[in-house]
Amino acid sequence: MPETTYFEDVLMGLFDPEQPLEPARLAELSDLDRTHASLFKRAWLNCPPARRKEIITRLGVLAEDQLEFLFDRVNRLVLDDPEPAVRRQAIANLWEVDDARLGNTLVQIAETDPEDSVRQQAVSALGRFVYLGELAKIPSPLMRRIESALFAILERPNEPAQVQREALQSLGYSSRAEVKPAIEAALASADAVNRRAGLVAAGRSADPHWAQPVLDRLADPEPRLREEAARAAGELELRKAVPELVDLLEDIDAAVQQAAIWSLGQVGGRRATNVLNELAESGTQPQNADLIEEALEYLAFLEGTPDLTLMEYDPEDDTDEV
Repeated sequence: MPETTYFEDVLMGLFDPEQPLEPARLAELSDLDRTHASLFKRAWLNCPPARRKEIITRLGVLAEDQLEFLFDRVNRLVLDDPEPAVRRQAIANLWEVDDARLGNTLVQIAETDPEDSVRQQAVSALGRFVYLGELAKIPSPLMRRIESALFAILERPNEPAQVQREALQSLGYSSRAEVKPAIEAALASADAVNRRAGLVAAGRSADPHWAQPVLDRLADPEPRLREEAARAAGELELRKAVPELVDLLEDIDAAVQQAAIWSLGQVGGRRATNVLNELAESGTQPQNADLIEEALEYLAFLEGTPDLTLMEYDPEDDTDEV
């Protein structure tokens, strides 16, 4: 019997459901060379499905917690896994990868995967590529292919609603004229989930055309719509939304509060800065302390001053009271 290599021993331990998934073993899958990637691929399907899902999920957490780890090759290798949950997680794990090969692979998955939830994940991931395309950071043919695939999904009558909503949200980054009526239709929908997708797309558009529809929904009775409207206000940097965002800091829904904090950091201005500083100093929202600190740090970065309470008067802040 041939002697196993160290890496093969690592794989045996990882793929054995009777053994704990130790971070040190998972770390061995970081930045695989071709030889080790080939060994991994050959052995992967001998691992039980539940264990495969656990491994790929843990790799996503480990990569987010410790930036020195790079599991992109592993995630790419399992995009054709028989288990939909593994394919979904692998796509989610590749959220920072923006090369053209992955973009083309995601289009193929979005068009052909037999599982709707996997297609939905791929369609969602394509939003990043639409954004990059608008910045001319991916090849034009790839951008055209992605937009064509997303529009086809959006317009196909028999598409699952959740996949179409993701297509609209991803197309929110696109400057194509056809996107605007699609957003308008979603915002006018009787379905609250569709309206929320419309708000996501509107926020991503960077188009001031959507300022009033977003402002109108900051007081929506539905918490998820208030949350998304608050986030869209931040993405659109709506200074007029500051009074409503301040009110949402006391919303009964925690996710709405958090969206308001994030958006105040994005919008900026004297009142937003002062309110965030007061909130930080009062300690009345310890559950949101990290988010408040991040918002203030972002504002400090934008303003280039460590003392945000001493910012000079900004005439634009007069609109805060409108």
